[in-house]
Amino acid sequence: MKLIKYIQLLFSLFLTVTVLNSCDTKNKQGTGIITKEIKQYKFLLQPLTANDLFNINYGNKDVDEKEKKIILAEYETFCCFRFDIKVEGFDKEITEYYDKADEKVDYDQLLNYYLFGMQQDFKLLGMDGSEASCNIYFYERNFMLTKSNRFIVGFKKPSKMETLTFSYDNRFLSIGKINFQINKNDFKG
Repeated sequence: MKLIKYIQLLFSLFLTVTVLNSCDTKNKQGTGIITKEIKQYKFLLQPLTANDLFNINYGNKDVDEKEKKIILAEYETFCCFRFDIKVEGFDKEITEYYDKADEKVDYDQLLNYYLFGMQQDFKLLGMDGSEASCNIYFYERNFMLTKSNRFIVGFKKPSKMETLTFSYDNRFLSIGKINFQINKNDFKG
């Protein structure tokens, strides 16, 4: 039964990604969108609340209150984010980009990393020293439509939601580890 719920959650997140493609992603004050620019890279992180996920996935569908409460309760157990990577001057999918000229990497290695391996490079760190690994990961491969390298990542929600650090360390980009500071107010829509 838990597997079915997990599959339903992943499907819901897939629908979330699809709908988020049509959303405006400009960095506006008070939107919860956090951007960071390092060298030629621009990273965008947007926390998603349980209500965000519910509204995106179910919108105007008629869902009875009992089922809605169950769905929201499941969404509440995760911290989910939309994570975008843009490379200035490069207008292809990130699976074709590698910035370490002294190392040889082929397309299959990069593709495998972004489809599967990148999930291991995300961590959610708490002020109390806790560390959560990414357990929801989806790479949206429709660059030709959106001109964005977009990922949905999720972590089991930590017990304390005061201040968290979203940490990412991409082994194929020469940027080192990047951290985003997030507080519980970033999850309010």
